[in-house]
Amino acid sequence: CLEHGRGDLLQNMIKIISIYSTFSSVSDGIGVYLNKQSSEGEENVLECPVCCNHAQLSEFKHMNCCNIKLCSLCLLTHIITNIQYGQAKIQCPSCSEEINPHSILYNNELSLTIRERYQQIL
Repeated sequence: CLEHGRGDLLQNMIKIISIYSTFSSVSDGIGVYLNKQSSEGEENVLECPVCCNHAQLSEFKHMNCCNIKLCSLCLLTHIITNIQYGQAKIQCPSCSEEINPHSILYNNELSLTIRERYQQIL
């Protein structure tokens, strides 16, 4: 599912997903999310270019910087991992453009604890 030459992105995201699964506050939902099957038509199902899982279009996040669509799990994993490592400037996992900090601070899919930690880093 990844274009040729994007293997390093996949390796980084695999590392991120493994780190993400160690966070007890979110790890309980990972298996449910990854095993979720579509009951609707296939026309609304996309494949994530990072994890290669299929999900409904509504479960994808559109990155305005490069127009890539990532599943919510991969994007949240990327953001949470960067915050846990103290990174203030979090880059798009595809094109490396900085993600707007306000879109992270006001993302209700992230726990309040993670958003507060990010605020402290900024």
